[in-house]
Amino acid sequence: MAVKTSTDLIKHFVHEGGTPADIDDLLRKRWARFLIPGELAVLGTAIASEVADATDSAGGAVAGTRVHHLMTSEKAITINSIKITPQASLTADDTNYAGLSFGYGDLAAGALTVIKLVNTSITSISSAAFTGNWTAATRFNVITTDTAVAIDKRISLTTTKPGTGVLLPEFMVEIAYTID
Repeated sequence: MAVKTSTDLIKHFVHEGGTPADIDDLLRKRWARFLIPGELAVLGTAIASEVADATDSAGGAVAGTRVHHLMTSEKAITINSIKITPQASLTADDTNYAGLSFGYGDLAAGALTVIKLVNTSITSISSAAFTGNWTAATRFNVITTDTAVAIDKRISLTTTKPGTGVLLPEFMVEIAYTID
């Protein structure tokens, strides 16, 4: 049977012996994908807007904190997993690394409740998880445990750098969640 519409999808599950729980799960499960721009290496040929975006005020490599608002929970949701797929390789290092913190919080600016903090390091630093080396186009899990997020919360990725930090390549964040 060719699946053409959501109604056909439900009929398909019923005909294949699917349970009401299977159908409920199918209708509540969602995926959201976000492309996070890479941090440009500052080259002598970079145009002014690239240099401003890729350097700190002193003209060094990207340092400090960047917050990427990913989505807003318009209903109560449960985040089932977060995965990253880098577009280029990254060599993990315990002194020159970036921290990636996934969290949620009120829509107004303020502190985020951290879901998971990972470093692009070889070993755990300050009790944070670590990713090790990134391989281009190879997806890896950041979290795999369920996390409940209430209605009207912002879900964000915050990147931090100790010192100059490492330049992050462009990468995709994939969030799998269910509507509660």
